[in-house]
Amino acid sequence: MEANPAPLRSHPAVIASIVLAAVAVTACAVVGIAYMLGWVGKGVVPPTPGSIATPGQQLAGTAPDMGLLPGETLVTMPEPPKSAIPPPAPRPLVPIPEPTPPAKPAPVRPAYEERSETTRARIVPDRDTLCVNCGIVASIVPRGDFWDVLVRYDDGSTQTLRYPERPRLRPGERVHFEDGRLLSDRGR
Repeated sequence: MEANPAPLRSHPAVIASIVLAAVAVTACAVVGIAYMLGWVGKGVVPPTPGSIATPGQQLAGTAPDMGLLPGETLVTMPEPPKSAIPPPAPRPLVPIPEPTPPAKPAPVRPAYEERSETTRARIVPDRDTLCVNCGIVASIVPRGDFWDVLVRYDDGSTQTLRYPERPRLRPGERVHFEDGRLLSDRGR
């Protein structure tokens, strides 16, 4: 760097830029003041008479909460003519019943759960044998690496059993549940 900055200050380009900056700042300040005073903007709006009048020029007591200048009057709308037809009688309010909350859905039971209902033996006098754990295969559904077998028992309950491979049962086949597994009643 140069040790003496004096020759730079007297350079014509430096002097011109300083003067130009000063003129620009002054012009911006003048425009800002004119805008705040309302001299420039989106069109000059003439001031309203109420905003020019001083409180001593307004007539007191001519209208509540309203100041009028000398020579101004308060104009009211004329009342609409009365109708010869009477208005309809108001209808009585009918209470709207509060909506009932929706019923809670039954809890979802896991597929591996044993029986969905308790099995009860029924005494039927006209039958010789009653099978409590007998039913019909309702469906066989593959579920990835295992098979779900849905059994509908004679007492109305259902049970889903899982097998690691396709069981040798068919939907609609009569079965009985014994020792934790389903056995076909084909040979019985």
